[in-house]
Amino acid sequence: MSVSSDPRAPSRLGAAFWVLRQNPVTLIALIGAALLACVAIFAPWIAPFDPLQSGTGPALSPPSATNWAGTDQIGRDVFSRLIWASRLDLTIAVAAVAVSGLVGSVIGAFSGYAGGRLDRVVGRIVDVMMAFPLFVLAMALVAALGNSAVNIVIATAVINLPFYIRVVRAEVNARRGAGWVEAARLAGASHPQAVLRFLLPNVLPILAVQLSLNLGWAIINAAGLSFIGLGVQPPTPEWGIMVAEGATYITSGKWWLVAFPGLALTISVLCFNLAGDGLRDLLDPRTRP
Repeated sequence: MSVSSDPRAPSRLGAAFWVLRQNPVTLIALIGAALLACVAIFAPWIAPFDPLQSGTGPALSPPSATNWAGTDQIGRDVFSRLIWASRLDLTIAVAAVAVSGLVGSVIGAFSGYAGGRLDRVVGRIVDVMMAFPLFVLAMALVAALGNSAVNIVIATAVINLPFYIRVVRAEVNARRGAGWVEAARLAGASHPQAVLRFLLPNVLPILAVQLSLNLGWAIINAAGLSFIGLGVQPPTPEWGIMVAEGATYITSGKWWLVAFPGLALTISVLCFNLAGDGLRDLLDPRTRP
């Protein structure tokens, strides 16, 4: 009888359970992030009404048994719009972070590994990019490219690039002279293989934290652009648009139009930020018992 299991799997699983027991907030954040992802994926089956359908109830009616989060100015169900907005906002955030994380990590890794003139040039470019207010830079890019979800993804990915380049560049630069890297080179690994197969995997704990933090920030960025009219346009259900539309009714006591999309933004950003800290602990071998 053969045993096909990985002997490292029990220790990894045990370490994960140990970290989650020590920090239950991390577990709550991971569950919350997973629930948000499920809501976004299954939005068509969860939402009780069409998000664009008017007349689902009296206009500007407060939360009720029929409309759990009330209705907006033309009688659309706010709860259904919240559910569908999660799909758009999370899609934009995940796509932007994936693009910027992949491109920025590769650039930073080769820059830190090569050193010399290439490293100095990349460092100066990153410094110049980070000298600009990033949200203003995103506004300029979307204004130049046009108001669409794809352009928001591009703008968000571009302004996130410096974070990944700087983090990965510093980590790879500190590790490029390590003995195990030299051993890989002596074993026949090329320079690209040394970077992609040996150095990049070793910065995953720090990279995971940055990815999670940037997910929350990307959601805020997409909502902020929509709030000021540079993101996706009405009547598309999106949290920033919902806050902008509801802001005009705050003084008349229609609190639910802003409270619920604002709460959705707060919960999503908080979950991803706390989940990032938890992922760092889960991936860092120094935290294992």
